[in-house]
Amino acid sequence: MFRLVFFLSFSAICYGEELTAQEVFNRARENVARQLLAVANYTCVLTVDRTLYAEPGRFTAGCAVADRITEKPFMHDRLRLDVAVSEGDEIFSWHGGSRFSSAGVTDIVKAGPISSGSFVGYLRNILFTQGVAINLNKAQSTEKLYRFQYYVPLKSSAYHVRGRNGGYPVPYHGSFAVRTDTFELQSLSVNATEIPRAAEVCSADTDISYQRVEIAGGFLLIPKSFQLHVLDTNAVETISQSEYTQCREFRGESTLRFDFDDSPQTQSSAGVHDEWVPPGTELHVRLSTTLDDRTSLTGDPVQGVLLNSFPVKRLNLTVPKGAVLSGVVSRLELRYQPSRHFLVAIHWDRLTWGQNSLLLNANPRRLYPQGRRFGQAYSGRSSEQMMMEEAGEEGTFIWPSSHFRMDQTFTSYFETAERPNETPGQRSGNTQAQARSR
Repeated sequence: MFRLVFFLSFSAICYGEELTAQEVFNRARENVARQLLAVANYTCVLTVDRTLYAEPGRFTAGCAVADRITEKPFMHDRLRLDVAVSEGDEIFSWHGGSRFSSAGVTDIVKAGPISSGSFVGYLRNILFTQGVAINLNKAQSTEKLYRFQYYVPLKSSAYHVRGRNGGYPVPYHGSFAVRTDTFELQSLSVNATEIPRAAEVCSADTDISYQRVEIAGGFLLIPKSFQLHVLDTNAVETISQSEYTQCREFRGESTLRFDFDDSPQTQSSAGVHDEWVPPGTELHVRLSTTLDDRTSLTGDPVQGVLLNSFPVKRLNLTVPKGAVLSGVVSRLELRYQPSRHFLVAIHWDRLTWGQNSLLLNANPRRLYPQGRRFGQAYSGRSSEQMMMEEAGEEGTFIWPSSHFRMDQTFTSYFETAERPNETPGQRSGNTQAQARSR
């Protein structure tokens, strides 16, 4: 059995009959250990509100404080995901998605800074890994709250910052606060600043607060909210405010049926299930779900109706008009520059009619499959041209206005791509940074 021995630089300070800092820490660590060993599987809804600050023309390669841009917002979006904790691991999906991804949060959120590790990763790494230095911060400790500061060196770190050029393990530091009456963790800060230049990320700072939630007949201490602050080498700064709600236990369920019919059935009566629509199939779709900038978030479920029929030769069937498409809002961003506009994308992942259900990986058809390019002699692109180029290359819909609304009158063309596990990857050109602890 592997046994960890901690040598912590604590000084015993007492407030009347209160326990020493060492005793408070030991009790708190025991509580966290029980949390991490809890057998309950649970899921929460994660809502992320992100604002990206940048100023075109002031992009500079460096991490100087003077390069921080916090005055002019460049982009704002809100995301809604489901996060599940099962057997000590965190897995994610869009709130309207049909499956959780075991590959990590960046397999779901492919653009912009996003983080994971708030439930398990950070606590396991900080409190139960050898080589981590922890000591009491006397100046910020009170009778009811002890604050400890820590440093996780590179050799002990499970923290990875993922930038445009890949992922990098990094050392990190911060602090955590423990209540002296319940020995429960109240908050945790995680600061990563010693990041390799190749990651093109200057710093990633996370502040997490915790809550007690009743799940599976007991109380678990889980994250309530967190703020992620990322600065990259191009003076692009992102602040994300995130909140966990609707936390509940989840179980795998199955249903046994004994009223089956064992008479021979044709393929059409039995139905076809979970076969994939081949790539390159064109879908003409009318939206059934109303979307607007006030109530809709990236990750929300969406439905549509197929307006064209098409054959699937491999399955010897024809998908009829009127089939129902299910998917999620895969992108909903408010852009402030060069002028205020929205970028919206929908991803379809299932097609159903009658007893049939097909899987698909369908996104908006790109206006310019090879990307739209302007001649080198023309450098003064208008706002409309820049937005159209962006929409064409990314395969998104664009609304050059202060608000947008898509309802049942909206129709457009989509195209299927290879199934996700055959072509893993990310949208090209993304500025992406992931802070995770695993």
